[in-house]
Amino acid sequence: MHRLTLAIFKTNQQSGFTLIEILIAVAILSFMSIAVFQITTESFDIKDSVTNEDREFLQVDRALERLNLDFTEIFTPLYFSHAYRSQNQPNRFESRRDFNSQQAQAPKYEFSDKFKQVTHHTRPIPYFENPDPSTFIFFTASNRRKYTNIKESRYAWVRYDLMPMTREVEQHRQAGGQRLVRQVQAQNIYSREHRWGEVQEQTLLNNVQRFIFEFWNPSTQRWVSSLELLNENRSRLALIKVTLEWIDPLGNEQVFSRVFRHYWTRYDPSIDEAAYREAARPQNQRGETDQEILPNRPRDDFDDFED
Repeated sequence: MHRLTLAIFKTNQQSGFTLIEILIAVAILSFMSIAVFQITTESFDIKDSVTNEDREFLQVDRALERLNLDFTEIFTPLYFSHAYRSQNQPNRFESRRDFNSQQAQAPKYEFSDKFKQVTHHTRPIPYFENPDPSTFIFFTASNRRKYTNIKESRYAWVRYDLMPMTREVEQHRQAGGQRLVRQVQAQNIYSREHRWGEVQEQTLLNNVQRFIFEFWNPSTQRWVSSLELLNENRSRLALIKVTLEWIDPLGNEQVFSRVFRHYWTRYDPSIDEAAYREAARPQNQRGETDQEILPNRPRDDFDDFED
């Protein structure tokens, strides 16, 4: 009996854990807990970083989409009517009775910095401006009125430009840059001058390194950096290219290039203008080749276009 009790005591003593074994187990469990905590923390950090990056890139997409909406609905009556000619080059309109007896008169319109010319239907032609490669002022039908019964048009003057970033934003960015700003004048669109200093700014994108406008010249089939180089096509834009250089949250430079086109059809009012002027000529002079009266039809704005 004594031997049996001693054997049972030895068996129970061998099946337990020593203090050293317990300490080793606690240490291993602590290391495992620390590893799991670090992995979990890194996962949350990566999630926040990816979310912030996606949010920044989404801001770029929103800015480009805003540009697309404004440019696709860019408006000028020259898309459906040709410009009025001075008395030195009068227009004559075909009348049911006698087209030679009806001559277009100078329209009674007070010109301004915004509208410097009219069509032969006396519609004012908006004057687009491009004072520098990063600034573009144009007329668009993309305005959506937020409130009813207010003096606001669906047409609006829009100005894109680069401006310095605010101090609050600069403190949270790694690299310097500028902000892409959009301004809208939807009230008093026929006022005589632009007062952009009094118009509220809308920041579309921060930390922009470069923002360049280019315009497609249908006469030369090339991109030009200024509206002045378009000559007679400066108020009847065909294609607009935008190059955007942006610094992402990681400090990497991202380059975006987009080409925008308006929704108007590829109708050329100069053909009608040539027909009107040809009809106004004496019958014995019709059909003669005269470059001033019957200009050759320019190539289509989008023919053989390559980005």
